[in-house]
Amino acid sequence: MPITFINHQCTCFYKPFGMCVIGGLDVGLDTQISAAIRMIRKGRKKIEVVERFGDEVYELAMVRLKYKEKFKRPIYMPLSGFRYATHEVVARYRGRVARERVVADLSCGCGMQAIFFAKYAEKVYAVDIDPRMIRYARMNARLYNAKNIEFIVGDALDNRIKSMIYDADFVFSDPSRPESERRRRLSTLSPPPAKIVEIYDKPYMFDLPPQISAKEITINGRREYISLHGKINRLTLYAPDIAPRNNDVWCVSLPRGAVLGKNDRIDRDYPRASEAYEYIYLVDQAVYYASLLPELCKKYCVEVLSTGKRRTFATSEKRKNSPFFVRVCRRLSGPYKTLEEALRVAKSTGISSPTIHAPISPSEYWKVRGMFGTAKIKGLKGAIIGWKDNYYVCEVI
Repeated sequence: MPITFINHQCTCFYKPFGMCVIGGLDVGLDTQISAAIRMIRKGRKKIEVVERFGDEVYELAMVRLKYKEKFKRPIYMPLSGFRYATHEVVARYRGRVARERVVADLSCGCGMQAIFFAKYAEKVYAVDIDPRMIRYARMNARLYNAKNIEFIVGDALDNRIKSMIYDADFVFSDPSRPESERRRRLSTLSPPPAKIVEIYDKPYMFDLPPQISAKEITINGRREYISLHGKINRLTLYAPDIAPRNNDVWCVSLPRGAVLGKNDRIDRDYPRASEAYEYIYLVDQAVYYASLLPELCKKYCVEVLSTGKRRTFATSEKRKNSPFFVRVCRRLSGPYKTLEEALRVAKSTGISSPTIHAPISPSEYWKVRGMFGTAKIKGLKGAIIGWKDNYYVCEVI
């Protein structure tokens, strides 16, 4: 796996320790990470670990302690990048679009998406402006046995990078985004997707913040909203000629892989329930973000009870089954005017520790803790669902 440097020099970012195997995994770095993990598990303070091994090893050790949340293998990644790192399940799913193609990942970071492109692609170019990220990406590729990747350190907006990836069939970019930004915008992403489209005369594929408004996306493309275990995870924008579907918009629920696509022939005004029926469903967030509630209602014969970025509920008289129902609840009683009253009824019904799907103040939260405690007690699995200042006691099916 060659590494090419454009206007950069390779730099070591950690304190020397033990031996280093060049061209493979860094044994010296792994030794330091393992030692740092032992110190952290013993309760040693951050400053002590940093003084001995440096900031980089401390961050890598912290990621190693939590890597199983997203990855199967102990990857190399800075702590700052872990939050936005592409989950392995998502990376594998999206990698299939690269089948038998040459792909250029123009902001590869630590390389996770490039690695899963490589599982299907003929060849992958992995480009990043930061030499340290390329170094991590290279080591991660070794972990996943991805051999058909060429790593390039350089600016994706540099014409020399364009000339080096001339044979790529399409370009992919997962641009960095400001953490503190309240409203996501295309113009604040780096490298800017519009600039990538302008420079590279190729089909494109972008990983965009799923919270970004469709009106903000000024690039022509088809939108795929991806959820993982019912929570929104990614928005992928495909150039029409490489999109895996013909719909303008669709959502995918992972790990199941269920797909719901936009149907332009149905009314966009979905049915709204006037009351909570016997069955209440917590809807996959990707459906809400993709604005596909009309399709959901029509396909599964349900009505929408309430909507929101965090929680959307649908309801029906008879039970319906859908891969886009994260939770199915059967209404036991209600409505009740206060959360406290609903909680008392839930406890008397035999529900041990209900999940509360309603806004709750800190004082109310501590009341719930006081009523039900924190110990795991056998009982009905239940939920309290709030709607229009009313509360319903439900059994989770």
